[in-house]
Amino acid sequence: MFDFALPNNWCSGLQRQIRKLEMSQTETFLEYSTRARTLQSLFNFDAKKLSQLGDLQLAEFVVYGLSDALQDRIHERQLLETSPFMYGQFEKQSNASFLALQRPMGPAPVTKATPSAPPTLGRDEFIWRVQAFLDSQGLCHFCKRHCGNAAGACPGPIDRSHINIPNDFQTPTKPLNYVAPRAWSKPTTGPG
Repeated sequence: MFDFALPNNWCSGLQRQIRKLEMSQTETFLEYSTRARTLQSLFNFDAKKLSQLGDLQLAEFVVYGLSDALQDRIHERQLLETSPFMYGQFEKQSNASFLALQRPMGPAPVTKATPSAPPTLGRDEFIWRVQAFLDSQGLCHFCKRHCGNAAGACPGPIDRSHINIPNDFQTPTKPLNYVAPRAWSKPTTGPG
């Protein structure tokens, strides 16, 4: 079945991918290492014992695809020199080096608030600002959609995603007897 389903050169394609492994800017070391281990498992799936890709060989290919700074750290710590070589230990220590390089050096710079940014709010004020904005758009506080349900009765999944509230949104004063309104069943269309 595998002979029929897989192309003849599937193994050389995997070998090429392993040799050209490279960690992307958006990838963490553990994601990159997992991708490499997956390729190793696929390559070794049907390979004879002598032609299998070993953990040390894989680790060397993994290191070749890293940034120069991380390669230097790994070589300084001699992570490829251990005997017997254990990939799990290599991965753990390399990830620690990766995380150390990600940490900012020295104290974090003090950020100055821009004039257009809203002032920092306390927890209750922040929650009221979000609720007031959702109410102004006719959105449910729970699912953040026009579901048409009464407050607290929405069966939909909770939406915890970020809400972009325009800087020019004026938060009204919260009434003492505030009750969340029913969400609109569909957005209202403006004139025109």
